[in-house]
Amino acid sequence: MPIDTASIRPGMASLLGLPLDRNSSFMRGPAEAPARIRKLLHCGSSNLCCENGLDLKASSAWIDLGDLELEQSNDPFSLIEGAVAEIIHSGARVVALGGDHSVTLPLL
Repeated sequence: MPIDTASIRPGMASLLGLPLDRNSSFMRGPAEAPARIRKLLHCGSSNLCCENGLDLKASSAWIDLGDLELEQSNDPFSLIEGAVAEIIHSGARVVALGGDHSVTLPLL
């Protein structure tokens, strides 16, 4: 999935799903995390209000960029590095969801 940098503005928090679990040492499942976290963010028993009173649902301070398509890639780390670099160069911050522990290295 290419990142749509046209919708990103400096200072935004950009949600990016990293559904990858091929490097899990025990069981599979971390790849399901981005979708499950989003489901809980938007369920009826939670809200998107911050401690400072900002309602993210009504705010343009953040954007959900969806998930990168990593499981079918021969080099998922390069995809992560490239997408994160695009977001950072657009002036936004990255909030990464999900993935096994190996996604930390390309994020850094």
